[in-house]
Amino acid sequence: MYPSHSLLTRKVRIAIMCTLMALFFIISPLVIMYTAGYRYDIASRTILETGVISIDIEPRDAQVVLNTIPIQKQIPIRLTNRAPGRYTVSFSRDGYHPFEHMILVESKQTTYLRDITLFKNSLPILIPTPDILLENSSTIYAHPTLPQYLAHTATEGVHEIGLLTYRNDVPEYVALMRTVADTLVTLAWSPYSNYSVLQLRMENDGIHTYAIDVQNRRVSDPIITTVIPTYHFAEQDATALYVQNEAGLWGVIPKRSGVDIALNRIPTHELPDRWYIQHSTQHFIHPQTSSTLSFSIPIDRIVHIRNNTILATQGSMLHRFEKQDAQVTLVESYDEASIITQGQYLLISTPWSITRINADGGSELLLRTSNRISQITILGPRRPELLITNSSGIEIFDPRYNMSTPLIQNSNIQQVTFEGGRQPRIYFSTTIGRQEGIFRLDI
Repeated sequence: MYPSHSLLTRKVRIAIMCTLMALFFIISPLVIMYTAGYRYDIASRTILETGVISIDIEPRDAQVVLNTIPIQKQIPIRLTNRAPGRYTVSFSRDGYHPFEHMILVESKQTTYLRDITLFKNSLPILIPTPDILLENSSTIYAHPTLPQYLAHTATEGVHEIGLLTYRNDVPEYVALMRTVADTLVTLAWSPYSNYSVLQLRMENDGIHTYAIDVQNRRVSDPIITTVIPTYHFAEQDATALYVQNEAGLWGVIPKRSGVDIALNRIPTHELPDRWYIQHSTQHFIHPQTSSTLSFSIPIDRIVHIRNNTILATQGSMLHRFEKQDAQVTLVESYDEASIITQGQYLLISTPWSITRINADGGSELLLRTSNRISQITILGPRRPELLITNSSGIEIFDPRYNMSTPLIQNSNIQQVTFEGGRQPRIYFSTTIGRQEGIFRLDI
């Protein structure tokens, strides 16, 4: 037999042992750092701590996908130890519109995707319209947040204002008033209460201005003026509506059901804590402090004051001013603009943009679009989403994530209103195929 010669000599064994020990002391800290939430960032060549992704959406049985990988967890979901960087998160469920958003996970930070709602992908349903509105030349005006409409019908000089409501898709129409008039000047809902204002031009008797208590279905006697008076819907006052003409300030105070309403002259000592125009000088005066505001450009009326922010109109223009003591500075002007309140925020909508005015007076551009905006509707004072009607149809826009969800494609949609509750739905007027009228869309 030949003698055996082992390759594992003493020197080789010592070398292997030293190598294994070196690998242990190198790999062990890396494993410990990895499990503790540290990652090496190749781009910055630094070691960063991981972040967390927190997800909470409705409905709770939606499918969540992170960078094409399905997440097999129940909602709400908390994903820990995520390497810093960009991720694409998508949500889907049968019968609903999908939602996809790109997020940035930062070191030692939690990235939240919460209070997200998937909206149903449903078809619009034509609901009945009363014959009186179909047979006559009628125009409807949608309430901002309720499934009800004010309807104006003019037939041979006779103007009728009625209330159209829906319950379980069954229409109810009630005539509120009927009078002989020349033309309709104004019919508008209050954004703060169930009141509206009506202004009619009479052939030989000037302008008649009425207050309408829609909830109790009552109409006030008119204020008669030679020129169109200004009006203001109050946000927080006990008075629901102010009307102002050369003779002074008039107001209607909400009353209980069964009691007639009236536009009453407000005595000087009871004038509200707000600015109003002094027609003789075109200055705005404050009745309780006797101070005066003067503007560098002509102003028709002040439509809103909150802290030091003043919104005032001039024709079709809306101007935003900042007030410091008696000094008023023009900040920005908007053409064809409308104002909507959303909790503590003011939303200024133009045909091409939506701007949010914060409580401190600062502004933020929420949306700029090439689709002409005709109407925006809030889904509630605490809901961030906006229901937008534009030249393409209806979509829901979430300014937190800068995401839009198209609900229906139709370029001829008008008078959109939203109904919340367990089964949210929207109502709108349009033509689909050969069907024309008011449609309901469950969302």
